[in-house]
Amino acid sequence: MEEKDYENLQMIREMKTTRNSLQMTQEQFGAHLGVTRNTVARWENGRLKIPRVVELAVFALRTISPKQFQVFRESRDTFIHIAKQETQSDNSKNKKAVN
Repeated sequence: MEEKDYENLQMIREMKTTRNSLQMTQEQFGAHLGVTRNTVARWENGRLKIPRVVELAVFALRTISPKQFQVFRESRDTFIHIAKQETQSDNSKNKKAVN
């Protein structure tokens, strides 16, 4: 086995372990990485090489607990909700100003 193959097998294990410790499905994990569930599945079964940027994201995710990740997700979701409301409000104001 080549060294690169061994490194990829280690990364596959790290990714699965990290995803499972965060109690995430492949679909949820993919959504956080900006890819589909199928892409995560291909990475995890070794059919597709894991990009370096994803490796770095996995290592970053390993440093937080599932509880910390849950707090992050809730905060992120709240931020997105507020940002959407503000954008809709701004759009309404701009439409009224034009009319």
